[in-house]
Order: sequence, then structure tokens, then C-alpha cells
Amino acid sequence: MAKDGVKAQYVTPPYLTITSPTHFTLLTGLYIENHGVVHNMWFNTTSTVKLPYYQTQFKNDWWDNGSLPIWITAQRQGLKAGSLHFPGTASTYDGETASVREVEPIMYNYKNETAWRENTDKVMSWFRDQDLDFISMYFGEPDGTGHRYGPNSPERQKMVMQVDRTVGYMRQAVKNYGLEDQLNIIITADHGMTTIYRDGLVEEITLSKIPGFSFSDLSFHLVDYGPSGMLLPKPGMLDKVYNALKGGHPHLHVYKKEELPERFHFTKHERILPIILWADTGYVINGYFPVQFNKGEHGFDNEEMDMKAFFRAVGPAFAQNWRWDLRDGQHLPTHVSHPGDTAREERRRSGGHQTHAERRRESTDTGGSVLSNVFVGLAAVAGFLLLVFIFFTTKTFLKRKNKSKRSQSNEKKERESDKQSNGERKENMYVTQSKGEEKENEDVKQTSF
Repeated sequence: MAKDGVKAQYVTPPYLTITSPTHFTLLTGLYIENHGVVHNMWFNTTSTVKLPYYQTQFKNDWWDNGSLPIWITAQRQGLKAGSLHFPGTASTYDGETASVREVEPIMYNYKNETAWRENTDKVMSWFRDQDLDFISMYFGEPDGTGHRYGPNSPERQKMVMQVDRTVGYMRQAVKNYGLEDQLNIIITADHGMTTIYRDGLVEEITLSKIPGFSFSDLSFHLVDYGPSGMLLPKPGMLDKVYNALKGGHPHLHVYKKEELPERFHFTKHERILPIILWADTGYVINGYFPVQFNKGEHGFDNEEMDMKAFFRAVGPAFAQNWRWDLRDGQHLPTHVSHPGDTAREERRRSGGHQTHAERRRESTDTGGSVLSNVFVGLAAVAGFLLLVFIFFTTKTFLKRKNKSKRSQSNEKKERESDKQSNGERKENMYVTQSKGEEKENEDVKQTSF
């Protein structure tokens, strides 16, 4: 794919480098502190209830809190979007869902290669038969295998080969469904994975063993979930908890929320708890005693190379054998929908949080999006957790270009007529010209990757 298209050296995922938060960054282009999906688990600090990953998919308020995924943005531009098994698919956003969607059943077997091929054929048929413009699809391997056996294990290598076969099957399916002249593929990842130190090789991080720290000083905690954690101390206990844990283990990092380095972009949202913990690569954070036995993990500092993601793109919209300097995963939706729109990218870099009403106006004003017959699917290969496949057609580019040419031709004729009949009408033409058409013409010019 790199030879036939575009590659990047790596992509840096957002912190926290776990599945649902990073997926929603891929969908929205926002840092986690701005889109608010701060963990794989929905939680309530008052009731202390925590829901696991699958159940969290159906907690609509966890996802629908002011940020719109690319499905909704595309649909508000007159396009059709779909999603299959992608985190966030089950929810509605400002009253809208992806026009075609399917959520995996509980206890779904993410390892089934036959199901992967069936799902690939399903989304290809959505493109061909239902004329969709954007589809996201999720594959849950080799994440599970990497967790259980480790990222460098023979079992994971075997699963990577299975994923590789499926990538090949997808590319062939594009041809089989007659989409090769229209459909483009982007492959990227949400995060990486690294080996965890086990079998007494190191002194593990167990919070209950740190002198001066007590769980009785907490109202709520999120630990025993890999190398990261968040704590909510009881009133008046913040400094006591912080001081006890700070320096409590040489490989444990402890920060008050407001003091976390800015590069993490993980402080501003109200769901982020007052104390943030993370461990050095190879370590996990245990609470009362070790209950985690995975041999592979993610969730570490996003600057660690083991957490980096890959990027590949191929299809008629992309150059061949070209290297793209795309470093930050949260900017991928900007490049997909508005390549070259540096103003929009800079706004997202600054972490501006928008309301649904603001995003509705924005998606309406940017009607020239280049999204067209796009397929995004997630799986994992090599040393990384998940792949993202984005397919989009150049067919809509041509439609938009032709529409723009016709619009410009009509406007020219009207201006000539106006000039002859009434000089004042010419001036009014520039005032009443459709802003959508102006933006559309700009976006057509921006479609060269």
C-alpha cells in the first residue's frame, strides 16, 4: 500500500491512549479534553457505578455531549454516512445517527476471520447498493491477542497475518464491487501496545502499599485499568492524597489535574478527575493488589514510540509512493474532510470546545467537504493496535467541480445581463452570492493530497 499510495512515518495518538477516547478523536478531530469521552468506561462519581466497554457504547450521554463525529458532519453536508461496530456507533448526536449503522452483539467474537470478510462485503454493498459516502468499521484484533499473549508473541504474529489477509481481501473487494476507480483507502491506528513486566522482574506499582496513602481518603477512583488512573479525593483530602502518592514509586507519575503538562491536552473537561496517574512503559497501576495479568498493554504516555500509530493511504485521490508528514491523529478528520484547511486545524489545535448549535452552523457553512463514499474500518497490524481504513470516491469531486463550473458560467451570464440592464444589480450580485458555493469552490481546489 505504501508503494501504491501515501504513508506517514507515524501518527501520535491523543492521551489517554485507550480505545474509545482515541476513536472519538479520530471521528471528531478534537483532543480528549474537548470531546469528553475520557475513558472506555462510563462512570458516575456520586453513585460510584462504572460500566465496562460494551455497556458504555449504549450510554448516549457519554458520547453526545457537544462534539459531532464525522458521520453527522458529512450528513449535514448532504452526504450519507454509515458505521459498523465502530465505537460510538450506537449513540445519537444532537438527535442524529449515522444513516446506516450496525452495533456488534454482546460477547461478539472479534477473532472470526470469516465474519471480517462478511463485514467487508457488507460495507462494500452499502457503498454500491445504498450509495453511501462514508462508512466506519471496527475490527477488535489483534488487540485482544496482544493483551493476552503480548505484542511480540507468536500468537499475535499469527493474528497480524490474519489481519494482513483481511487487508488484502478488502482491496480485492473494492475491485470486485466495481469501486476501484472511486474508492480510496486510508489505514491508520488509534494507539500502539507494549510488553508488560511480569514474573517478578520489577517491583509492581500497587497503590495500597505506598506509605501514607489510603483508599479511605477517596470518594471515587479509576485504577486497575492498565497504566493510567484517575482519583477523586474526598473534600479536604486532595493535598494529602497527592503528597502521599507523589514519589511513592519510581515509575509512577502523579499530577494534579491543573498541573498536568499541556502537551497531554487532558485537563480541561469536567469528567477528568482531580488527580491523574500514569506509569512508565512496561508498568501497570494496581489498586489494593494486582488484578491485572495482561502481557501487553496501552494507555501510556502518547510520546512513547510503542504508542505511536501508522498511516497508509491508497486510491485515485492519493499520490503514489509519497510520504506525508502527518504526526497528530486528532488532525486526521481535518485532512480527510478539508485538506489544506489550516485555519480549521489551528482552531482544533487550540482546543476550542463548541456547542451543537455552533457545530451545526459550521457543518452547514462548509458544504464543500471532499468526503465522498468514504469507508473507515479499524483493525490492527504490526506493533500497533488498530487500523483505520478510509475509502472515498473521486466521483463526487467531479460532480462538485462540474457544479461549480456551471454555477460560475451562470453567474457570468447574469452579471453581463445585469451590467447591461442595471448597474446597481451587479453590485447586489456579490452580496447575495451563495457562501456555500464560494466555500465549495475553495474545497474543490484543496483536494490534491
